[in-house]
Amino acid sequence: MKDKPAIKEKQISNLRRSICKKKGFFNFKLFDGISDEIFTNRIIRVNDGRVIGIGDLAEKMKYPEYEWMDLNGCTLMPGLIDAHLHITVPFVFKVNLNVLMQMNAQLTKNFYNCVKYGVTTVRDMREFPNKIRKWRQKINSGKTVGPRILSPYSFITSPDGVPEMAPTLNFLKRDIRWH
Repeated sequence: MKDKPAIKEKQISNLRRSICKKKGFFNFKLFDGISDEIFTNRIIRVNDGRVIGIGDLAEKMKYPEYEWMDLNGCTLMPGLIDAHLHITVPFVFKVNLNVLMQMNAQLTKNFYNCVKYGVTTVRDMREFPNKIRKWRQKINSGKTVGPRILSPYSFITSPDGVPEMAPTLNFLKRDIRWH
């Protein structure tokens, strides 16, 4: 049986467009990631895509300017962060022309799957800075669905360390004594 996505890409895109308004959410269970308690009878207010307040359900009437959405008992939790991945380098056993031609389609699927499974932020380990910049622009403009991408844009490594393809740090050896 084929895995049926819980959230379709069109739903995510519609949510992204509508989230820029003043939105309010109620009738949900909230896991805040801080305590081990599940909170109920709460509201969440979002303005321009940012959570600006969490309050008691009784406060809902104080905000008539918000468009309120009943979440029908769904559970909300903070987005997950994948702090170490190589998102622009899909794993393949053998690189060939066919693999290279399918690379963008695979990357689109990888970014979509991050959001589909709750990963809202990724930290790429600096594979291809220009590719990261282009994907970040596509995601931020709404052309594709994907997480926030953090990247150092340069390799951080020790002398003679991995990755082997990183620019050499031999020039440092003459200026710094390594102990």
